[in-house]
This record gives sequence, C-alpha cells and structure tokens, in this order.
Amino acid sequence: MTEPTLYIIMRRDIPDMNPGKAMAQASHATSDFHRYESVWGIPTYDEWTGERSFGRVILLSADLDVLKSLIDTHSISGITMDPTYPWRNYYYDTMLTKEYTCAWVYVDDKNPASEELMSLNLHT
Repeated sequence: MTEPTLYIIMRRDIPDMNPGKAMAQASHATSDFHRYESVWGIPTYDEWTGERSFGRVILLSADLDVLKSLIDTHSISGITMDPTYPWRNYYYDTMLTKEYTCAWVYVDDKNPASEELMSLNLHT
C-alpha cells in the first residue's frame, strides 16, 4: 500500500533559488495541487490529508526538462509558474520574470510513482 504523497520537485537550475524562495514556491505548488483537485473533482486532497489539515510531502530537485517530463508521465501532476519571480543581478537590482519554479506529483495506490520520480535526489 502506497501512502498518499505529494512530491514537490524544485528546480535546481535556477541559480537565484535560495531557501526562502524555495519554501514559498513549494507552498504555491501545494496550493496548485489543491486547486487541481477542486477543479477536476478528483477526491485526492481529502485522501492525502486524512485526519489532518495536511498530508505527506517530499521535496526533490531536478532541472526544468525533468519537471516537464514528470508532468507528462503522471496523471495527477502540474507545474507551478510564478509570474513575478524575483531575480537580482550583479548590481543587486531586482527584476521580475515569469518562471516555472517547481512541479508537483501526487502518488497513491491508483497513481504510482515512475522510476524517474523515484530516482531524483532530495532537495537540499
């Protein structure tokens, strides 16, 4: 039996992704997962949270091409795009750009994890 798990895969190829930004983006991914469930009517969110207000989450990391591959492979998945991702240049000027920051994949007994997902390293 597979414990319902939300995998969040952070982009490791964004050089300006510090721990604070990563935490914010992971929170956005969880919100995207909840929105996905409510829009499509798939009863995964309640199964994931169980008796609590949150479920099991594991953070992994990969480059953007792997994130795109994962969402093509898993039926309950998505990619989080931040329309105002903040960057700082050499002069510490802040710029805002649209960036895919992470992906999310929901895994349970009916939606198994791919080998590609299971081969990823934990986000550090």
